[in-house]
Amino acid sequence: MFTPFILHPQRERERERERERERERKRESSVKVPIMAAAAKTVFAVVVMVLAMAEVAKGEQKMRVYLHGNMYYRNASFNTESVAVGRSASMSTPVTSFGEVHVIDDPLTSGPTMASSKVGRGQGVYAYCGRTMISAWWSFTAFLDGRGTLTMVGVEQIGTSVPRVLSVVGGTGEFAHARGSVLIGTTAAKPPNYFVVSLDFTLLLPS
Repeated sequence: MFTPFILHPQRERERERERERERERKRESSVKVPIMAAAAKTVFAVVVMVLAMAEVAKGEQKMRVYLHGNMYYRNASFNTESVAVGRSASMSTPVTSFGEVHVIDDPLTSGPTMASSKVGRGQGVYAYCGRTMISAWWSFTAFLDGRGTLTMVGVEQIGTSVPRVLSVVGGTGEFAHARGSVLIGTTAAKPPNYFVVSLDFTLLLPS
């Protein structure tokens, strides 16, 4: 006579094995999910970094203009381009001009001579701020005709081996939200009243 109860232990063992396999799958899944999530985060971070580097490379721009300065200390006329507006009689020296403040409204050209095409004007202030060396603190804006403006700030150490670099802290028009630097180089000089400097811009522009 057939007795169905004889198979029950075998079925229980099969069910137990199936439950064990299910528990093993869950354990494997619980390990894989954090690993996959971490890997996904790493891939995402790499993609973001690559895209950011591509945007920076895409937005970099280099440009050179020349600023022509004519400095007058007395009897400044209406056409004066650079004028001394302040001087410390007790501190200023012929060597460093410490304490002198100048206001400029100088022409910018595409080349090193005034015969070059005019591209705009540089307007702002510089002050001699070095007591033992010739250093000038600049705060001025380059108005580039039809393109926009670039504003620069920083200390220029003149007559040293230190690169004369100012920070570009902003801009408008074509140069809106610009950041970067400008390297200053002397092209011509007839002390103390005339100088020409090259302004080599390296700009990072938002795309």
